[in-house]
Amino acid sequence: MRVATTELIARAVIGSPDGLLVARERGKSYVFLPGGHVEPGEPVEDALVRELNEEIGASASIGRLLAVVEHGYLDDTDTIRHELNLIFTAHITGEPVSQEAHLEFLWLPLDQLPLADLRPCALKDALATNHANTFWRRWNR
Repeated sequence: MRVATTELIARAVIGSPDGLLVARERGKSYVFLPGGHVEPGEPVEDALVRELNEEIGASASIGRLLAVVEHGYLDDTDTIRHELNLIFTAHITGEPVSQEAHLEFLWLPLDQLPLADLRPCALKDALATNHANTFWRRWNR
């Protein structure tokens, strides 16, 4: 088993009357917030705008920092992945349409959030209990 470097991920909480926008890799059952990797030297908010445009073809405006969630998992190559997820509120223009063949996007009704396999799990727990204050969740290995 090997350990990869720590990755910086920018993610968006995008809400609508239909619920929370989530992404899913085709063929997988879990969902996650839209966003992606911050490139070296790239400001986090710029990375999130870029990722949202690349993933869903929408223009986005970034709001406030909502959370920092540390996460780790073992991938298919037996490598321990370590992430710091920076979660922002965001607003998009238009309906999201997947721009990447391996991803699909859906609106998760908020009343289904407790039952959803939203990853990282610490984020789901925090979203369900805290909307007003910025929060931090550490990786509980």
